[in-house]
This record gives sequence, structure tokens and C-alpha cells, in this order.
Amino acid sequence: MDMSDKSRCHRWAHIKTGMVLAERLILDKYYEQLLNDVKADTVVEHLMNKEIITQDESTEIFSTLRNNEQMSTLIDFLVPKSGNVLDEFVESLKPKNEQVYQQMHQDYQAAKADILANKPQGLPYCNNILRERYSTAYAKWNPIPWYTKVETDIAEFYCQQQLLNLNGKSVNAFQVFDYKEGEKDPHTVVIEGDPGTGKSTLAKYMAYKWSLDENVFGRPFQLLILLDLKVTAPTVKVMMMEQLFGGDCKLAEREIWEVMNMHQASTLLIIDGYEDNLNDEMKSLLFENIMPELHILVFSQTNFTVRLMHRYQRKVILTGFAKSQAEEYVQKYVKLAKKPWEHFSSFLNKLVVAKKSTELQKLLDAAKKSQEPQRRRGSSESATSVTSAKPRDERPLERENTDKVSTKLSRSSSKGQGNDQQQQQDSNGENSNQSKIASLRHYSQVPLYCSFFCLLTDMRMSIDLNSPTTIVEQFVSCIKLKLIEREKESRFEANRAYAMLSERAMDTIKKGSATFILAKEDHMMTKFGLIQLATNLTAEDNQRYMFGNRLIQEYLAAKNLDTSGTDEASRFFQNMSMTPISYNVVVFYCSIRKSDNDTPATRELFAKILQYNKRRGKASRMKMPAATSPEDSQLVEGKIMDYQLSLECVAVMDMARRDLGKKIVESLPERFTVKHEGIIPRLSLTGLSKMIKFNHTTIQEVDLRLDLLAKETLEAYKSLATAMKTNVHIKTLRIYWTEKDLMADFLQTVCCPEPEDPANSTGQMEIRRKKPDQTGFHLKNLECIDESGKKLDQLSPKMLNNMREACSNMTKLETFAFQNCHHMSLVGSIIKNLPTKFADNLRILDFSGCQMSIVASQDLNGKLMESKSLEGLILANLKIDAMAFNTFIAAFSSNRTIVLLDLSGIRLDNVCFFSLSEALKINNKLEKLFLRQVPMDTRACKEVARILKINKMLKLLTVTQEVVSEEGRRVLGEESQTETRKNRAVVDGIGVEYRQRPTNERANTKRNPLSVK
Repeated sequence: MDMSDKSRCHRWAHIKTGMVLAERLILDKYYEQLLNDVKADTVVEHLMNKEIITQDESTEIFSTLRNNEQMSTLIDFLVPKSGNVLDEFVESLKPKNEQVYQQMHQDYQAAKADILANKPQGLPYCNNILRERYSTAYAKWNPIPWYTKVETDIAEFYCQQQLLNLNGKSVNAFQVFDYKEGEKDPHTVVIEGDPGTGKSTLAKYMAYKWSLDENVFGRPFQLLILLDLKVTAPTVKVMMMEQLFGGDCKLAEREIWEVMNMHQASTLLIIDGYEDNLNDEMKSLLFENIMPELHILVFSQTNFTVRLMHRYQRKVILTGFAKSQAEEYVQKYVKLAKKPWEHFSSFLNKLVVAKKSTELQKLLDAAKKSQEPQRRRGSSESATSVTSAKPRDERPLERENTDKVSTKLSRSSSKGQGNDQQQQQDSNGENSNQSKIASLRHYSQVPLYCSFFCLLTDMRMSIDLNSPTTIVEQFVSCIKLKLIEREKESRFEANRAYAMLSERAMDTIKKGSATFILAKEDHMMTKFGLIQLATNLTAEDNQRYMFGNRLIQEYLAAKNLDTSGTDEASRFFQNMSMTPISYNVVVFYCSIRKSDNDTPATRELFAKILQYNKRRGKASRMKMPAATSPEDSQLVEGKIMDYQLSLECVAVMDMARRDLGKKIVESLPERFTVKHEGIIPRLSLTGLSKMIKFNHTTIQEVDLRLDLLAKETLEAYKSLATAMKTNVHIKTLRIYWTEKDLMADFLQTVCCPEPEDPANSTGQMEIRRKKPDQTGFHLKNLECIDESGKKLDQLSPKMLNNMREACSNMTKLETFAFQNCHHMSLVGSIIKNLPTKFADNLRILDFSGCQMSIVASQDLNGKLMESKSLEGLILANLKIDAMAFNTFIAAFSSNRTIVLLDLSGIRLDNVCFFSLSEALKINNKLEKLFLRQVPMDTRACKEVARILKINKMLKLLTVTQEVVSEEGRRVLGEESQTETRKNRAVVDGIGVEYRQRPTNERANTKRNPLSVK
């Protein structure tokens, strides 16, 4: 094709993508004939059916009345498209324009060889474009946007992040699609994380590593398509063109889509920002399974993936930096930003937990030496607290506390008393210092907060760790000061640009869009380093921006809401949808209005929350089965994440109006479930603790899970346990645990009293606990369910001590259940340490599913002998040998309180049945005996029949027909039909059931196993 041919296509020279030159020359040759002879409506319908022309394009084509203008617009739409577009256009001419069709078809066939020669091969071509795109974009990447001239390779700056599966175990980011033999290939994986934990950074890092090695995920993904949903587009095809394939791409949107479809199994689609708006095509990919073999990795903010629950096969939690990576991040930050080490030495000393590396130690030593001349000049600066990031503070942060506090000190002189008081103050100050260091380390595990601390430290500003809101406030103030210093702008201009940026943040929240347009005169807003250009490779004049992090966007929106006045805030709360997308804005607003919260806007907000909570309660009530009697009535149940907004708002506010707090507390369900598929937010737990301390709380039962993920918010769980200790309304606690140490610690906090103040009037110091009956322990029902399945792991002395203290204070319990624990030492320890007064109130004791040793059975025997109130003993599915069983069952001969014995699922031999029958010959109190799923041969059935014959109080015996021998069923059936039994007992489960009618006894005793008339 010579230059004269190229010059003839000048009309489409500005279009860089789409049809190749040979195709354009054919269109150019017949251009005038097409405009004059072909009716647009005769071809548009065909092209729409082939999905070449969209509905919007069709509307624009027919927006003019003249046919030649319609055809001109149509051709202009066709040229940027590639694939078989020209082929379909020529075919559309055939029905109504035979002559033009024949001419164009002939030329098209003649030029086809040239066309095909210029067509790229789909998969290799897309692979090369994507690898080039990622390797180029992230080889020069700015991880510190407030330093505009800083660029680095993403792999050089990246610090390892911590990913946890739902069991709390660490997961490698590049092994999220791994599966074991016999498991299904997980095609959809979700990575959840709070704002600022580094989801977008991890997605980019994955794409960059793939561009260097296609097998980085352990399998050969030939295509990796990373799409940022914050940059909205009508279809996935358009998003791919705008974000990845724009510019000089020789393939059309449809062709790239076809390549994806043909190579689904070797394509990985990474979706960043799932919480943002999903277009219809993305919904089809995620929910309608239109590409079933496609591998999809979804990055989402926490609690936004409810709709995906039945679509993904695996969920992983991103918590932030992995262990010791925060200090590595600070080192890389200092090196990249080219800042003096002495500014960061104090901050790094606080962060480092493990032994410092040799290189880091040298840097810190050099920084310390550089500060010595400043000290010799006699600077009178006082040593700052841990909350200060000023580098001049070089006093030891983790001073060894050599003071030993004894439980009793002898009387001393007034001077000695003064020394004791000074030591106590020093100890309290040290504890406070250590607590602040712990808070600093905790927040620094979140990459965004760690970058904030680096900037604050560099600018020599203090770090207030009171709440996330105060941290962001300090950071934003620092950013404004930095802008004034760097750009020499006035404070007025900086504040004006900041106010406008806050308005943009509020607008994007209201519209549900992450991007916005900036005019050229508003360009100063980009200098803060808080926003960035929205990636769009196909737009010529790109002025669309988006916030670099959602946390910043939500804080600025809340700040704008606060400064806009109470009327504007009230309108926002009235129109607000009660979905997680607006939660952080509301919580930031409440935190900003922490004390000054008695306004019309906050009243409107709490009215909205109250209305939402009541709707949740009503919905839960409607799902409950109708109660046939007061005994069957159930409590309204609610999950903690359903009440997240109300909990977090209460957590950050000082409730100036007690009536508002009272109404919110009273709107909570009676049974509260603290369980979630992931990490429960710290603020939600803090808010629940705060609400439980209210006197008007309606919560009566609490179910919670203590697993490895709970360790991520350990302090919040401890606060919850402390709050439950003081609440007289909570009567039932159920703990589902996998971490025995965490369970024991929680129980110890709930059950044991707080130490009294150590100082007394004589100057002596004593640490003593209140007597058990003065503890304030109000629980009536306690259930601990082991979900770990572990048998042989070690029991730490601290754990055993916590369990011993907890058990010794359980004096008011009426029901105690410790279920499914296979650790015999732990079960034995619990039985051994149950208090003597335990027997005065206890009605039901449940060790179902546990594994019990002979020593534990002897201890249980002793407890049964001491029992004064025990009515039900549940040992269903107990793992116990015959000797241990015979040991504790002997206690039944003298027991005069137990009316229910559940031995379902236990493997008993004939000797055990003999021991059981011997014990029940003398016992005259047992009314119910459950032997469900207990295999019984004829001899065992005869022993049971002997029980029925001799024991005159037994009213219900339940067995399972399928595991009873045929002769045994006959023996039991005959015994149940004898005249002596007809007015007393029911033998249930062998096809024969008789019940005395006047008792009006219901067959279903599941609700209350002790309800026997």
C-alpha cells in the first residue's frame, strides 16, 4: 500500500484504532455511493443484531432526518471498530442494495489477504499488550503522592502484606487459587479488607509480578486483566479498552472479549473496588456465570460481598502489613523520600518489636550521634510522650521495669510512703506509655496509617492516637501545611482548595461515583496529593480524577457535611441509604461531632438508625416460628454486622442526650450474635461494649466466636468481656471457640472480679480479689462449644490458671455446657475446678461430644454425689471407655436430683448396660433416659427392659430402632406393652409408643428437656 493510498483515508486519520488500512480504503472508495444509495435503517437493524452497533449509537444515528447524514454517522461509528465489522456491514447491504453489495463484496474478497496479514493473533497480541502495560505503568510508580517527583519500581517499595483465611491462618497472596487433590478449583476468590489496608496496591503488585512471570500464581495464566471499578464505564469491554488496551490497540472491544471467552481457563480477571458501582456486564460475569471457567479475584471493602456469598469459593482477609513489615515500610519511605534518618529514629524505635537488623541498627546509631551536639547545646525540650513523633525525644521507650510490686508491704515512714506513691505514679506512667506504644504499632500495621505517621514524623508534628478520625485530621492538617510550604501558596488559597476538595468528596458519595471532573482553574486541588487521574487510555482530554484512597474520600465528605450546616446534614441523613457504602462517612461525622452531638442533624441520624434497627428486629421476628406456649417462645436474634452502624456511631460519640442512647440500646435484639465470616470491626465491638454497659439494654443472650481472626481485635474482645461482667440483664453466654487460650482469657475476664485498689489508708499495697459471691457474676447459662477439633496440643500454665479462676467463680450458673472438646486434660481440669457452691444452683450439666478420662469421670462422680439441685446430665456422643463410664454411673444409685440422663451416641458394651441397670434399680428420681443412636444387642435390650420393669419413676425412654437388634426390639416392645407399664412410661423409637393421655404432655421436649409432667 503506497503513500497515495494512505492519503485517500484522510477523513479517518485521527482514529488510531479499529479497521486496518485496507478496510478503510474500501469504505472510502464507496463512501459517496453509500451515502446516496443506501438507506440507513436497512442496515442498522442487522448490525445491532450482530452487536456491532449499540442502542445508544443507533439513537445518535437517527437523531438527524437526512439519510446521508445518518449513513455518515454510521460509518464513523464503524471505522473505530475491528474484527468482522466490515464483513457484516457488507452482508447487511445484500437484501436491499444488491448492486452495491456485489461491488463491495468483490473488492473486500480481493483485499482480504492484505487484511488478514495486518490482523494480529488474538491471545499472543493481548498477552504482549497487557505485560507491556503493567511493566511500564508500575516500573515508575509513585507510592507517596504528596511527594510529586518520587517514582520507584513497585516491587522495590512493596512490603509484604498479611492475608488470613477464614480459619485465621496465613495465606500467600500468590497461592489464593491453590487447591488440594480432591478439591474443586476455586474460580472466584474474594479478598476483603478495610480502607487503607493496601488492596489496590496488592492488586497492582500482582499484575506487575505477572508481567514478569506468567506462572507467578502457580499456574500459567496467559491473560491477567486488572480492572479498577472506581473508573466507571457502561460495559466491561469499554473498561478494558479505556484502562488497558487503548491507544494503538489493533483489536476491537468485541475481539478482546472473544479472546477472553475462548481462553477462560487461562485468564485471570482481577476486580479492584468491588464496592463501587457494577455495570450490567460485570454483574453477568459475577452472578450469571457467563464465563464459567474464568478465574476471578475480587478486591472489596469489608462487608460488601454479601451478594457474592453463593458465587465465590474462597474468601481471604487482608489485614495490612505482615509481621515486622511496618518498620521496613518506614525504612523504604525514608530512603525514597530522601529524608534524614534522625527525623525517624524515635518513631522506628517504637515500631520495632523483634531484634533490629544490622543495617537498621547502624542507621539508628548514626542518627543518634547526629543528635548529640543538639543536646550539648542545652536544648530545654522536655521528653515527649509516646504520642509525640518529634525526633528529639531519644529517651528509652521500653525501659525495663525493675520495680517489684509485692502484694503486702510493711508500714513505713512518711518518707517511705512518699517513695511508694512515686513508684506507683512511675508504674502507672510506664503502663500508659506501653499502652500508647501498642496503639502506635497497631495502627502502623495499616499501610495508609503508617504512611500518615511517616509524614507527621517528617513534619515534626505530634501523633494523637485517640481514634482513626484524629489520625486522619492530623494528616490532612499536615498536608495543608506542606502545600503552603512547598507551593508558597497562602493559607487562604490552601483552605479554599481543601474546602472545594471536600465538596467533591461529598458529591461523589451522594452520586455513588468515585470519579469527578476538575476544571483547569481548580488544578490546585491536585497538589494535595489526595487525588489522582482516573486511568483512561482512549480519552484525548482526560480531566477525570478520583481519590487515591476511599478512607480519605469518606473523611473529607464527613468534614464537608459538618461544615455545611445542620440543615444540609439533616437532608443527607434523610436521603441516606442504610448500606455499608455510607457507613464510614456517618461514623467519621459522629466522631467529628463527638461531644457536640445534640443537634437536629444527629437527632435525624439516630432516628434513621432507630427505624432501621426496628425493621431488622421486625424481620427477625417474622422469621421465627409461632410459639404454641410461653415455654416455646424464642428471643429475637440479631447479628452484629446487621447493627454495625448504630454500634460504631455510639462507639465514637459521647452521648450528650441519654434518651437517644437509651432508645438505640433498647432497639437491639434480645439475643445478640457476635459471629461473622471475617474480622469483626474493632469499632463495632467497642460500640457493643458501650451499649452493654447501659442499664436499659435489652440484650439477654450473647453468642460469640473466638477464633484466630478474633486475635486481630483482641483488646476489643477483652473490653466486651469486661462490659458483660457488669450487665445484670445478660443471662446466657455461648462461646464457639477454636483458640482455647482466647476462650480461657475471655471466661476469666467475664467470671472473675476486678482487683481492688491496691493502696489503703495505712500506706500498704494489697492486690486481692473480692469473694466469689460479691463478684457481680450474673450469668445463669454458659455454653462453650469447641470447634477446633484438636486433641493433643499443649495447655499453657496461663490458660489452665485462667480456666481455674473462671470455674471457681461460676457459683450462680443454672446451666453449664462444655461441648465437643477432645482434649481430655482440659475437660478434666474444668470438672475438677467446678466450685462446691456450683452444686447449689446448677440444674443442667452438659459435656456432650467431649472426650473424658477415667480421672475426670471420678471427679464427675464426686460432683454428682455433692449435687443438690442438678436435674439434667447430658453426655450425648461422649468419648469414654467402659471403665470410666462404670466409674461415674455408679453415682446414680445415690443421686436424688437428676431427672434426665442423655447418653445418646455413646458406644456402650453389655457391662456398661449392666452397670446402668444396677444404678437405676436404686435410683428413684430419673424420669427421662435418652439412648438415641446407641447400638444395642439382645442382651443390652434385656438390661434396659430390666430398668423399665424395676424403676417405677422412669417416664420416657428413647432409642433408635435402626441400631437395635431385631430380637432386642421385640424385648423392648413387649416390656412397653405390659399392663404394669401402660400408665407410666413411653418407649420411643422402636415403632411402639404409648403415652398416658391425661398428662397432656407434648412429644417435642427439645425446647426444655426437663419438662416432664
